[in-house]
Amino acid sequence: MNKRWQVFVACLGIFAAGALCGGVVALRYSRGSGGWHAMERGHIAKQLLDRWTTELNLTPEQQEKIRPILLRGDDEMRKLRSESFRNGTAVMERMQAEVSAVLSPDQRTKLEELQERFRRRLNTRKPREGRGEGRPSKGAGESPPAPPPES
Repeated sequence: MNKRWQVFVACLGIFAAGALCGGVVALRYSRGSGGWHAMERGHIAKQLLDRWTTELNLTPEQQEKIRPILLRGDDEMRKLRSESFRNGTAVMERMQAEVSAVLSPDQRTKLEELQERFRRRLNTRKPREGRGEGRPSKGAGESPPAPPPES
């Protein structure tokens, strides 16, 4: 019976660690930090390690062993987010191409104007507090295109 309790406590500890990680990440993301791309490498790992050091009373030796694990996880998450963003962009481009095929020439022109306005808005967003400069946009450094003529 003692073994069952050990297994139960171990599972509970793993669950609690996962909930804590998820909570920290969700809290950080929901505070308007500007998203994942704006954070420096190791930012989440440092926050987790600081919090766990306090909450779990980690020894310096434990901190040194845990730090590379968290940094490796951070790198893996960055890679996944980057891949997900690229895949999402591809889906949006395919979807827009399919929609465009259904539209009349005038509607297609208006859709392209809407998309260009959206891109300009994204590229000219002001960085939020704690966000850094954000991710460089396509054509960074170029002046934005002139607005379409009023009809």
